[in-house]
Amino acid sequence: MLVSNEASTSDILAAFYWADSVIGREFDAKSARQEQEFRRDRILALHFLNNFHLEWLFAAAREWHRNTGELPHDVVFDPLFSFLVSAHRVFLHLPPSAQDEFSSKLKGLVNGKFGIRPFSYELTMAMHLMGMGWDVVLADIEKVGNFDFLARKDGFELEMECKTTSGDSGRQIHRHEMSRLSSLIESGLEPLLLEAGSHFLKVVLPSKLEPSTAALQGVADVVLEAARGRREVKAAPAAVSYSHSHELVWAGPQDDKIVHRACADAMGVSNAHIFLRGRPGFSVAAAAFISERPDTVVATLTKRVKEAADQCSGTRPALVALNLVDPISRSELEGMLRTSNGLHAIAAGVFTSEKRAHVDTVAFTVPQNPEVSEAGYTTLKGDVMTLVNPKPRFRCDAIRDLFSVVRRSGGPKAG
Repeated sequence: MLVSNEASTSDILAAFYWADSVIGREFDAKSARQEQEFRRDRILALHFLNNFHLEWLFAAAREWHRNTGELPHDVVFDPLFSFLVSAHRVFLHLPPSAQDEFSSKLKGLVNGKFGIRPFSYELTMAMHLMGMGWDVVLADIEKVGNFDFLARKDGFELEMECKTTSGDSGRQIHRHEMSRLSSLIESGLEPLLLEAGSHFLKVVLPSKLEPSTAALQGVADVVLEAARGRREVKAAPAAVSYSHSHELVWAGPQDDKIVHRACADAMGVSNAHIFLRGRPGFSVAAAAFISERPDTVVATLTKRVKEAADQCSGTRPALVALNLVDPISRSELEGMLRTSNGLHAIAAGVFTSEKRAHVDTVAFTVPQNPEVSEAGYTTLKGDVMTLVNPKPRFRCDAIRDLFSVVRRSGGPKAG
């Protein structure tokens, strides 16, 4: 399969109508249920927007189309249209025996635990390969392998397996539960804002943040007791300390990074979930949530990459692509390339095993962003950091040339 990655307005409309025919009714029913929840809970709505972005865009595009008979022209919808066009074109090139399973993957927009993001990432990487001139077979869908893609070009063959992560991978405190907990404490922090300055609440959980309503309410009760009394409170669900500074560290959303640094200084926390309530220019309440039990992010992601490697056959050179959910700038990626960090440890966990020597490269990708040319065309682009196996079973330069790269002699690539 080799399809074009360029699309016109008519291509987008055709893809939109196709998706509507596959999942439109189910998606609308789910959206109606969620709309009621979002009206009751603003923080839950923000969580959905941040973590299920394509679903949010699809709902907005469908509403726009119902009201106007057209699709929205704003560039923010281009990631959605890129996904829909890619999915539609691939679907049309699949044999009939594979189309049903492909359609079921599209239903991730409705019922996927992680939404459509895993499937969207697979399509993004497949389209990238095809854009580089590779003939791509969707191996798992077409039942020719347990990996995602078999790609051929100029007599070379490679296997590719794609994995996505979430901001919760290996974390004791998950974002969805944190959003629900934030809704429970939001109004209770308001009285703190009557006094000028910065109010800090350090919340330490004994282990993971459990998802049950009772568990979340238990933690919320301890936080609210500490906020009301402006004092330390220790209980089974959590231990909460309170401190106040007359210095205001937050003047509005533009200062969120400053608050994270201030929380690190005032409470000795880093990499914490921080919930903010504030009155710009007057006061702020920052509740920082951490767990006594350490996170296991690197170990969890290493396991994911090993699982991806083991899905490949071992008889061809392989590429494992891992999508990182949070944006990382190009300069940060280049810095990470040259310093020891968790990404190097993840790749080393694969490369040090002879069992997985077929893996030539591990690619760490970050979210794409739309770029609009002077002619008005939109291109989705994202950076990638690639780490290459120093002793691969099959040396395959074609894999190492899949991405635009910044080279470092004798080491990995980033681009």
